[in-house]
Amino acid sequence: MTLDPIQLRVLGSLIEKEIATPENYPLSLNSLINACNQKSSRDPVLSLTEDEVRQALHTLEDLALVAPVHDGRVPKYEHRIRTVLNLRRDETAALCLLMLRGPQTPGEIRSRADRLYTFDDLAAVQATLDRLAARNNGEEDPAKTGPLTVQLPRQPGSREARYAHLLGTAPDLTQGQPANPKPATFAVAPVGHVESPLKERADAPRQGSAGAPEAWVVVNEVLVPGLLRAAAGDEIILLTWLHQAKRDVLQVHPGWDPNVPLTGVFLTRSPDRPNPIGLHRVQVLEVAGSRLRVSPLEAIDGTPIIDIKPVLKHSQDF
Repeated sequence: MTLDPIQLRVLGSLIEKEIATPENYPLSLNSLINACNQKSSRDPVLSLTEDEVRQALHTLEDLALVAPVHDGRVPKYEHRIRTVLNLRRDETAALCLLMLRGPQTPGEIRSRADRLYTFDDLAAVQATLDRLAARNNGEEDPAKTGPLTVQLPRQPGSREARYAHLLGTAPDLTQGQPANPKPATFAVAPVGHVESPLKERADAPRQGSAGAPEAWVVVNEVLVPGLLRAAAGDEIILLTWLHQAKRDVLQVHPGWDPNVPLTGVFLTRSPDRPNPIGLHRVQVLEVAGSRLRVSPLEAIDGTPIIDIKPVLKHSQDF
């Protein structure tokens, strides 16, 4: 069952007037139009035409949610939602408010429901919303609509989550969330480590070609099958985690030369950066089980290796 906004306004207005002003219920077409377009207790405020309300009534009649009443010269209309959906009075009141005023917190529902139903406390409102959200069997859900309410993400600064009905199109479950939510984090486990004569960061040259020594790449034993067909002479790329780098640096003098203008770290090879991932192109000199001896490598002893990739032999890309 998916009702459009006009159908929801018509149905909600009929429910409200039945409970709040029973002496004037059922409603004539003109009274119903006025109820739909009233400026109080409505969000959003609408200005529906007679044709729009008539069309909504026809659809609701087809769904058995509304029925005409012929007890005089002027046709009148009443809702049948409690019968069709097997609703309790508290559930009917809560759905009515959600249809007429959009998503609300339990506290807002309680304070606005005084003319429709008296909830003893917030726990009573919550229990009602929970029942509506949990409908899933034939006895409580004869129309097989499934859940009738849903909890929305809590808005920034709000103590309570809001609830929406599910009689119309599905609500936007991202509404109210921060425009720039906290980014996801990822866990990366090292596949091995570097063994090198370089023990401290200060000992390491900026590049392997600037006087770095040969080193050993030691792969974790359980991952050794990943080295199948590795051979001396292969060129590989090592991705390392530069564990001694500073992660709060965003600008540097390239080459640590103060005469070079400050440059954003994303345009440099500086090890200091938010995610200090090292990129090293080396040649395999020897394969010994889980160990690869490689050509000069500037990574210091103990540097975690997070991945190993081959250099593409027939491409300038790597």
